Amino acid sequence: MEVRCRCYPAAEVEKVRLQVTMSAMKALAIRLGSLREGRKAMMFVSEGFASRLPPQLSDPIADAPGVGNPNRFDPLAGQTQTPLEQTVDFFAQTELMGDLQEVYDTANKNNTAVYALDPRGLTGQEFDIDENVNITVDNRLLNQSIDTLRVLADNTDGRAIVNQNDLGRGLQQILSDSGTYYLLGYNSSQAPQDGKFHRIDVRVKRPRVNIRARRGYWALTAEETTNALAPARPGPPPAVEAALGTLAAARRDGLIRTWVGMTPADNGKTRVTFVWEPAPASPARRGEPARVALLVTGSAGKAYFRGAVPDAAPAGSNGAAAGSTAAAPRGPWKVTFDVDPGRLQLLMTVQGRSAEVLDRETREVAVPDLTAPQPIVSTPQLFRARTPREWQTFAADANAAPVIGREFGRTERLLFRFGVYGTGAPAPSARLLNRAGQSMADIAVQPSSLGAPLHQLDVPLGALAPGEYLIEITAGDAQQLVAIRVTG
Repeated sequence: MEVRCRCYPAAEVEKVRLQVTMSAMKALAIRLGSLREGRKAMMFVSEGFASRLPPQLSDPIADAPGVGNPNRFDPLAGQTQTPLEQTVDFFAQTELMGDLQEVYDTANKNNTAVYALDPRGLTGQEFDIDENVNITVDNRLLNQSIDTLRVLADNTDGRAIVNQNDLGRGLQQILSDSGTYYLLGYNSSQAPQDGKFHRIDVRVKRPRVNIRARRGYWALTAEETTNALAPARPGPPPAVEAALGTLAAARRDGLIRTWVGMTPADNGKTRVTFVWEPAPASPARRGEPARVALLVTGSAGKAYFRGAVPDAAPAGSNGAAAGSTAAAPRGPWKVTFDVDPGRLQLLMTVQGRSAEVLDRETREVAVPDLTAPQPIVSTPQLFRARTPREWQTFAADANAAPVIGREFGRTERLLFRFGVYGTGAPAPSARLLNRAGQSMADIAVQPSSLGAPLHQLDVPLGALAPGEYLIEITAGDAQQLVAIRVTG
């Protein structure tokens, strides 16, 4: 955007900068208003705004100063104005005041005071001498820029620190205003719903006291009042929120990413699959994870698994030994073990390529009883494919390690593999949901080439806009939700 703007006229570039600045101020005021009740302060460090550029700086191309501008080196340009120029200048100032009003109206609605600070201090000119702007135009635009700072401050019960070199006293006053004040509630006996500004005068009986208070309030319209009193809209179902929470709760500063899946096993046990891979590299990483020492115990202290995943420190990509400086493979690696239903504790010790301990983590997992007669959908395994051939390879490989991350590009194609268990379990169905839990499309469920009771889904992402989605798999009363994030 910035590169494109360089080809615009200089006046248009100034308008874009003004709009960006004022939009940011309004957004900040709204954000401050949502934080808490009471007075909020916004410090605005700026040299102010001008409605128009002087003729000497109104270049046809902002990135080519002086090119095509006959007034560039004429110091007398703009000193006197024709009636047409006066009209254009009047409407430009009116537009600027309207934009400023939107800013301070937004600030007042969010109880935010704007403290404007001019970093120029005490100054007598707006432009440098080499810009050839005559003193008449310079003084007019200098006063206008300072006035815009005063307008923002005066209309929001703030202060304008302008035309002074002692900025410390003004900054100290900001701290005093923000630290010592009274918050008074006011209910109008008329309860207007006209959407207009209503003035309030605050007086005290104590003599020689300087009162500074908000000048009034903006009444809500009838429609705004109705919306404010309306009951809150119901949010997404708890299961949807829990699934989306797995995206938000992903550890960005961890050394590894893990996935735990469960399927029925023999003799009433549950088969647990543990998969891990190194997290994306970060500058703060202490070392490169090479393997995870895993200890799995039940609630009674029974050990179900003890070992390393993989069972030896992996060699480098060029076949070097684990202690060499060659880069280690990225995984993922997996291990499976059978456990009894109940609480399960996973103690993970992340080791480097020289067996040094990089991190430790303990995780509690609830293992359900998957031998019950009611329908059960196993934890879906997710595979990322970039070509149809790669997708077919994953579909035919029962030992392939599922992908752990849940962020994918629109050029990718996903394979979901899951099993349906239980006496007389109905045929499963699948849907694509938005982040509110609303159905977007049905997804065809295919039998897996690995045989029953496994099924699979083919989910290409090319038709989806960037955002967060859920894949819902149901079989009777059983349900599994998998949240994914699609990037551009």
